[in-house]
Amino acid sequence: MKSIRLISLILAVFIVSFVNAQSKIDSLKIELHNVSSGNSEISLLIDIAIQYVDVNSDSAFEYLISAKSKLYEAPNLFNEAQYHMAYGLYLTRTNSIDSAIHQLKTSYGLFFEIDSLQRLARIKSLIGNCFDESQKYDSALFYYNVSLKMTDSIENKSLLAANYNNMGNVYDGLGDYENALNHYFSALSLFRELKKHQEIAIALNNIALININLNNIDKSISFLNEAIQINIDYDNMFHLCMNYNNLGIAYKTIHDYENALQFFTSAASIADKAGFEMFTAQSNHSIGSVFLLKNKYELALKYFEKSLSMCREIGIVEGEVFNLVNIGIVYSRTNDYISAKKYFLTALDLVQNDLRTTLTIYEELFRLNEESGKFNEAVVYYKLYESVKDSLINIENTILLNEIQSKYESEQKELENQKLKDENKLQEFVIFRQRILVFIAALIASIAILLLIMIVSIRKKRKERIALLQAKNKLISESSLQLKESNTTKDKLFSIIAHDLRSPFTSLLGFSSLLKEEAESGNFENVVSYSQQLSSVATNTYELIDNLLNWTRSQQNSIKPNPNPLNLFELVSKIVQSIQVKANEKKISIITNIDETTEVVADKNMLQVIFRNLLSNALKFTYNGGKITIECEEKPDLFVISVADNGEGIESEIMDNLFLDNSGYSTIGTENEQGSGLGLMLVKDFAQRIGGTIWVESTPEKGSIFSFTIPKVVTS
Repeated sequence: MKSIRLISLILAVFIVSFVNAQSKIDSLKIELHNVSSGNSEISLLIDIAIQYVDVNSDSAFEYLISAKSKLYEAPNLFNEAQYHMAYGLYLTRTNSIDSAIHQLKTSYGLFFEIDSLQRLARIKSLIGNCFDESQKYDSALFYYNVSLKMTDSIENKSLLAANYNNMGNVYDGLGDYENALNHYFSALSLFRELKKHQEIAIALNNIALININLNNIDKSISFLNEAIQINIDYDNMFHLCMNYNNLGIAYKTIHDYENALQFFTSAASIADKAGFEMFTAQSNHSIGSVFLLKNKYELALKYFEKSLSMCREIGIVEGEVFNLVNIGIVYSRTNDYISAKKYFLTALDLVQNDLRTTLTIYEELFRLNEESGKFNEAVVYYKLYESVKDSLINIENTILLNEIQSKYESEQKELENQKLKDENKLQEFVIFRQRILVFIAALIASIAILLLIMIVSIRKKRKERIALLQAKNKLISESSLQLKESNTTKDKLFSIIAHDLRSPFTSLLGFSSLLKEEAESGNFENVVSYSQQLSSVATNTYELIDNLLNWTRSQQNSIKPNPNPLNLFELVSKIVQSIQVKANEKKISIITNIDETTEVVADKNMLQVIFRNLLSNALKFTYNGGKITIECEEKPDLFVISVADNGEGIESEIMDNLFLDNSGYSTIGTENEQGSGLGLMLVKDFAQRIGGTIWVESTPEKGSIFSFTIPKVVTS
């Protein structure tokens, strides 16, 4: 499990430490109880929500909802800006990064109207935190630098120090440890000047982590001990737990396993007493990793399983994957290859875009199959290992190329700026010359007429050149947009092929192998279960490939609509029949309210793709025993067709992005059904190609209605 660094320090501007948060909340609640309704009440509701963000996200959300309802009754620009900022903080803490950025940018726009420079600087830094969380480091540095420039002008040393700390985090993420240390020390110096002891401890912790990465273990231990003393003095158990855990990592790095175990155990004890579940899970994993290094497999297994159970309980998927992998390694080292393989395959199903962990899993699967004499399977996993390894190399090369490209673009911008300066100087000279000519023209009329003709001619040519330049710029801008869309399409295609398509095939390999082993051993207890899972994975894989092929062809514009008269009831009935087995599995009834004589003019294949995807989505998000209704309403110039379900519904912020181009939004169904996000993109594309439109209406926990139109008159 990764060591935790204290990112997003900018929240210190708004949020007190874990230890003091509850007392601050209690104080604000007393204030809220005594205040009359109005702007003050809304402001207090927002302040309480901010305090709850790092303590209890559910409570934070409740107060945000309450503040929002009050804002409808008493609109206020400042409170509205504060609300969007607080909502952005909440979404950041719940890992809804894109939505968080949207809320923070909305807040920024409102504060801009108020002309509140200090809050504008803080929000820029908060947006930087979002990009840092999603590892978009260039964007994070851009927003931190903007915030720094604003902060310099308002002389806010606390915010300046927080920005330095956050920029240190970014450089740490980029592996640029020299820059990371410089920024951390700048933050530390300011925090010492401001006598902010809690923040001093945070900076010391981050500096210690960099020194661990640089293998300067003595320095790291010294910085951590200083941070520990501060947190003991101020009774900050949250940060103290983190310090002990990092101290354990430092000793583990130099193979001092006894000291490492001592500090990991101290961290686990503090976390357990204080209810810091994440740290309890992390510390138990760390203890297990030390016992694994000491070849004490029973103890290692005990702590890994304890950590795994906690990660599953609190929903830390990354921690769950790390524990599954390490449990698999323990079983592999003790020659229990069947159990090891089971845990590796489970980890492989959960791992998402972490190619390094995927590489480790494939390597371990290759090794255990080789050691158990299953050489054919070993070859399969070795090829997968090499494929992921090549992908990692390509990604690293891409990062290097992006850095070169960024430097090139920076140089180009500098050249363009210099060019603009030269053009401005030239323009000033032209204006100066024109004034001289006008002055001379007043003295000598005949020369003035000649000069005026020359000036008109020059201006005309200049306008022509400007028009030509604008046309070229427009062409370049359009080409750039097309290139960006092409790259987005390519990236989406590669992402699906690299993960969404590889993952089901890996599952097919795993379950077919388990089925083979069960059959060979004469144990048929799990054959039906494994066969059902194989069938489910194969069906989902076929739907994914079908959508992938259709989507790729649509992006290449190789699909042209071929409209023909169609009986809508017959077409829908055939599609319903094809998915009836899946509907029966979830005991979902499908009702078709379409007149048997209804005829439409549309492309048959496109219409089938639209219905198939909408019905598959409805099945995916409808609970067992639910209902799906298909209806068609005829209007004077078009048909309105709807697919309604009474499933889990869709949140409003998700609906806003559902039909964005290449959004590829995907989530898990009511029975953990997987998806690639291509379905709705295809539905939107094909609905437009047949001349219609598509939209969605939904209420969470009540269901969704996806509707689209088919025009009666087909336009070319």
